[in-house]
Parts: sequence; structure tokens; C-alpha cells
Amino acid sequence: MKIARLIILIALVAFALIALAACAPAPTPTPVPPPATAVPATAVPATAVPPAQPPAATATAVPPSPTPVTKPAVLALNETKLGKIITDGNGMSLYMYPPDTRNPIASTCYDACARNWPPLLTAGKPELKGTGLDEKLIGTTQRRDGTTQVAYNGWPLYYWARDRNPGDTLGQAVGDIWWVMTADGGTITSAAFPTIELILGAGRDADQNGKARLVAKGDKTDVVLDIKPGAAGVAQPAHIHEGTCPVPGAVKYPLTNVVDGKSTTTLDVKLADLLKGGFAINAHLSAAEAAKY
Repeated sequence: MKIARLIILIALVAFALIALAACAPAPTPTPVPPPATAVPATAVPATAVPPAQPPAATATAVPPSPTPVTKPAVLALNETKLGKIITDGNGMSLYMYPPDTRNPIASTCYDACARNWPPLLTAGKPELKGTGLDEKLIGTTQRRDGTTQVAYNGWPLYYWARDRNPGDTLGQAVGDIWWVMTADGGTITSAAFPTIELILGAGRDADQNGKARLVAKGDKTDVVLDIKPGAAGVAQPAHIHEGTCPVPGAVKYPLTNVVDGKSTTTLDVKLADLLKGGFAINAHLSAAEAAKY
């Protein structure tokens, strides 16, 4: 089937864990975050958010922390777009999860949750790299499988599986529940990103790569597609489908036809709601191909 497939996989874990993937090359999402607000350590109560049972999800990213762990974990303080936050020794961002408990230190993120949010594990006492962190705030907790997870100020620490490079903070505000941490043991909280920009890989049967922007507009969301143009002047139907790659399901939201590589659609749905569950964006080569869905 010759379809230019531009696929985004969004998976909900905990309340809403956003995961992005593509049928061809994996897309690289670039969020446009709002100004971050630092919150002191005392503003993060251990019971602020009730635990939630995360739904099943498919995680394709390789966890940054190898298994089994044979060396002590390393913590550092690094500058990011959100300010100075706690990272591992390689600069990969670390996150806390409010449903966990601080006294005693215990993780509630397992199974599908842990596949999307791999814990920072250690073999032996965690180490510090550079300055700025308080060694007295470093702790550990034993997970169900017997591994040891690192904690800071009582909060178990996690990676976000979709962070690819040092300094990435794509896990920030996912589900309005995952937060990066500061040196004093507090968190940086901010609203979910009002704009998410994604680099899209070409589909299996065509070479139309490009990008998509999902822009929050109150109770609505603008979906802006900018892909490599197909035949001049030919309208390519585009839809948001249910399901995930490689075979999307029924049409969830129709999008404005892509003409000369451009399309803008305003959907009557909040961005946060659009990102829940799984969906795929397809730009079809023709109306005949689109009709097969």
C-alpha cells in the first residue's frame, strides 16, 4: 500500500505519559516550554497526588540505565532550558513522581510505568559529580526486583525514555505529574507544553518527511503539518487515526488536506486530551488510498 505515513505514537502512562515514535525514523519532538517556576522542597508533599494504576503501554526506547547495574550511580547538577536541575553523570535529566512515598522511600512506578520511566539504579553508594548537590539528601530504596534505586530528598529518581540527549527535558510536566528536581530537593513545575513540535520521518512507501506542530488554543488544538510536497497542486487527505504503527486504525479526527506540503487544522479537543491514548497521523498519497481506512 503506497501511503506516505507520518506516524506519531502517543502512549498514556500514569495519568498521561507521552511517548513519541514513528514507523520509519523515530521522530525527535522539540517542545516549546513555558517559563519554569521553582518550587521549594517543602511544597512537594508526599501525598499530593493519589497513586494511579498506569495502563498498558508499549515502550520502544532503550532505558538510559543499563541492566544489570555494576557501578555506582552518579548525580550532577546541570543547566537546562528549565534551569539547573538534577541529572545523572552524563547530563541526562532525572524526574520525580509524586505518587511515590518519601517516608519510607518507596517507588510506585512498575511494569508499564517503569518501561517508560526507567528508574535510576545504582550498585553501591551513589556518587556526586561536580558541585551544587547536597550529599545528605541522597538516598536509596529497594525495588521489587531487588535492584537499588537512587532517591534525592526522599523522592525516587527516574529517566524519561524519550529523552535522547543530555539536557533533554521532554518528560517535564507529562501528565501534569512528572517533574525535574532542583539542588535543594524541590521541584520545578510548569504547565504542560502549550506547543509540541515534532520532526516526522518518511513513511515506508514514500519519501515525504517533515514536521508537525500541535498548538494548544484553550479548548482547541491546532495541528499544523509541513511535509515534503508531493505532486504539485494535488490534495493529500490527512487524518489522525486510532491505534499505532505500523497499522493505524479508524479515523479519529480528519485533518485539512495537505496541498503542496502544507495543512492546518483546528480540532475541537484540548491538547492534553488529544495526547491521551495512542494515535497516528497519516498523510495519504490520494483519496483512493485514504478510503481504505
